[in-house]
Amino acid sequence: ALSADRRSWVKIGALWEYSSNETGECFLSGQIDDPSLSAPIPVAMFQQNDGSFNVAWRRSKPKASLDGFGSESEGALPPLTATGDEPASDRGVDSGAASGDGLGESTAPAPKGKTRVSVDA
Repeated sequence: ALSADRRSWVKIGALWEYSSNETGECFLSGQIDDPSLSAPIPVAMFQQNDGSFNVAWRRSKPKASLDGFGSESEGALPPLTATGDEPASDRGVDSGAASGDGLGESTAPAPKGKTRVSVDA
């Protein structure tokens, strides 16, 4: 990975070469670990005929609570909203305007400009 100062590369994991007992196919296996990750991610890389690699990984699921009081949605992410306290449909996105660049419509909130604040006295 590129370092924070964008001047050098840093190691974020290691891979080792293994071969399948059944097929003899060689593959790389190891872990990606970075301070920004909650836990290392186990990965495997399989070389294709054209020299490229297919990468497979598996994130471990959080362990269930042992006391039985955890809800089914425990560990679920909160809904993605502009400010965190409004529904996604109320973000003020102009869904009718298409830019014609082929990238689709924006889901970003409209830029905030100078606004007037009315004060009821």
